[in-house]
Amino acid sequence: MKVKIMQRSVYHKYVEVEVEVPYTFTSDSELQEYLQKNEHLYIDNIDEAISEANLQYGSGVEEYRGMCELEADSEWRYELDNGNGGHL
Repeated sequence: MKVKIMQRSVYHKYVEVEVEVPYTFTSDSELQEYLQKNEHLYIDNIDEAISEANLQYGSGVEEYRGMCELEADSEWRYELDNGNGGHL
C-alpha cells in the first residue's frame, strides 16, 4: 500500500519604501486617492526592494501593522508617521 504525504508551505516577502508627497492632505481618503493615482512615485522602488528581499516563512498576515487580508495573495498599505494609514 502507498500513502501520499503532502505539505503546503507559505512564504512571503515584506518591504517598505518612503514616498515624498507634495503637500499635507486634509483626510486619509484624500491621501489614499493621491497615492493610488500616482503609483509611479513608488512602484519601481517597491519592485526593486521586493526582488531583493528574503523569503520569510508564513503568510505575513498579522505579522506587520495593518496587514490583515487573510485571503489576499498581496496586500498594499500606506502609513504616516503618526500611525494613521490604510490599504491601497
